[in-house]
Amino acid sequence: MTGIDNNKTHTYGDRHLRGDLDGRLSPLGMMSIRRVRLSANEAISTTAGGQHTIWMLANLLARQYAVIQEIHLIVPAVPLLPHVALFGEAVDLRSTISNTIHRIAGSHMSILTYDEPNQQEVDAEILVGYHQNVSKASKFQISVMGSGWNLFVGTAEGMPRELPDSTCSFGPYFGACIAAGEVFKFLRGMKEGKGRYVQSLFMSLWDFKTHERWEELPAEKRLVSLQLPPCYLIGAGAVGQAAAATLATAGGLSGHIIVIDDDKVDSTNLNRYPLTTLDDEGKAKSAILSDHLNAKGFRAYPNPVRWPDYAYNLPHEKLPEHLKLLEAEYKYRLVLSCVDKNVARHAIQHFWPEYILGSSTKDMGIAVAAYDMLSSNECIMCNNPLNLDNSTIEKVAEELKRMSPELRRSHAEIIGADLNAVEDYLAHPKCGHLGEQEILKFRADNQGTEWSVGFVSVGAGTLLAAQLVKYALLGRAALLQNSNTLRFSFLNPKPHTSRHLRKDECECSTNGRDNYNSIWNI
Repeated sequence: MTGIDNNKTHTYGDRHLRGDLDGRLSPLGMMSIRRVRLSANEAISTTAGGQHTIWMLANLLARQYAVIQEIHLIVPAVPLLPHVALFGEAVDLRSTISNTIHRIAGSHMSILTYDEPNQQEVDAEILVGYHQNVSKASKFQISVMGSGWNLFVGTAEGMPRELPDSTCSFGPYFGACIAAGEVFKFLRGMKEGKGRYVQSLFMSLWDFKTHERWEELPAEKRLVSLQLPPCYLIGAGAVGQAAAATLATAGGLSGHIIVIDDDKVDSTNLNRYPLTTLDDEGKAKSAILSDHLNAKGFRAYPNPVRWPDYAYNLPHEKLPEHLKLLEAEYKYRLVLSCVDKNVARHAIQHFWPEYILGSSTKDMGIAVAAYDMLSSNECIMCNNPLNLDNSTIEKVAEELKRMSPELRRSHAEIIGADLNAVEDYLAHPKCGHLGEQEILKFRADNQGTEWSVGFVSVGAGTLLAAQLVKYALLGRAALLQNSNTLRFSFLNPKPHTSRHLRKDECECSTNGRDNYNSIWNI
C-alpha cells in the first residue's frame, strides 16, 4: 500500500470510524488491507439502471476511507450512457468508474481493473445484476439490481434474471446504498445480535414496501418532462447533495430550486458528500450542489447564507418574478429540509411554509417525513423538539407509553434498542433497571449525530427526492394517506412507515396554526 497517507485517510473517514454506535460495530483493525470487488457483466452494464447502480456504488465505496484500501473492478468498457456520471465522465463505463473513485479517494485507495472474472481472493464482493457463474473467492458477497423505483438486494441465488428497463436512478441509488452498507457492516464487523445481513429484499420506493418477487413490484412510473414545483432546498450537505444527485440523474425532470447553505466543504465532509471530490475542499456547498443541478436541466439558485437570513434579505433579484412576489409576502410553498440540527428545523417551521418535506439521519437509520399543517399530523418542530436531550427517563418513558406497541417495536428495531428490556421497564419502572439504558436511546439528538457514513446520507437524500417526485405527480395528500414518515434501518434493512399526530403543547397547535392560516388565507 505504498503512497497512501494513512493519517489523512483516517481524517477523511473520521466520522464513520468513531465507535459510538452503542457497541453495535467492532473497532476497525487499522493494519489490515481490505479489498472489495465490484463486478458487473456486459448485459447489466449496458442498461441505464445498471450504470446508475455501478456509478453510485463506486461513489459510496470510495468514501469508506480507512475501511477499504483496494477496489477491484470487473466492469466492461461499454459506452457510457447519458445522465449517469455526475463527475468522472469518460467515453466508456470502466474508465468512468475508475475516474470517479480516483477523484474521491486519490492516493488513499488503490484501483485494480480486470477484463474477466477472476479468482483472486477479496474480503467482499458486490455483484451487480444476475451472474451465471459466481466466484467463491470472497469472504462476503452481496448482489444488487435497481430499475426505476424498484430494487433487489440479497444473495446471488435470489437475483432475478430480468434486466433494468428504466432510466430513473431512484431504485439503483437506494439499492447501491444498501449494498454498500452491507459491505461496511461486514468490514467493520457487526456484533452478534446487533443487526442482520440482507438475504432477499425486493423493495420499491413507490409504495415503500417489500415484496416477495421482482414481478410483484409496482409498475414503472415514467418521468417524462416532469416540471417539479419550485422548492427551497435548505442544507446543501450530505442529504441535500444526495437529493440533488438523484433528481439530476432521474431523467425527464426540471424545475426551479433555491439552494441555501452558508457552509464550505472541509475534509471531514468527504466520507458522505456524494457530489464532492478531493478538489472541492473549501468550496461553497450551495454552489457545488447548484452547479450539478444546472448542468442537468434545472434552474438552481445558490445562496451561501443561513436560513432565515435568506428570508429576511429581500428581494432576490435572480429569481423568477412569481417567486419574488411570493417571497415579498414571506410565502414559501415547498421546503426540503436537509439540515441536521433541531434549531435549524425550528427556524424553518417558524416561517410556516405551505408544505415541508424533511429528511434526517441518525446512526445507521434514516427518516423522511411530510409536514402538512392542513393535516392532523405533526409539524417539523413536534418531531424535533429542542428539550429532549436533557429529558428525564420518566419523560421519555411517558412518550413511549403513548406510542402503540407496533410503533415502539418499529422504533426499537431502527435504533437498535432491546425491545424486551424497554417493554419490561415500561411495565415495571425501577431505578438501575437494564431497560433504563435502552429507554434513553430514544432521546432526540438536538445537535445532530456526530457519527455518519456515506450510504446512510445518500439513502436519506434519495428517498427525499423520490418523495418530492411523488408530491409533484400525485399532490400533497398522497404522502399522508397511511403515514407521514418513512424510515429505513441499514442495521436491520427493512422499510417502516409510521404516523405521528400533532402535539398539543407544540406551537403549531396554537398561535403557529393561526400564523399559517393567515399566511395562506385559510
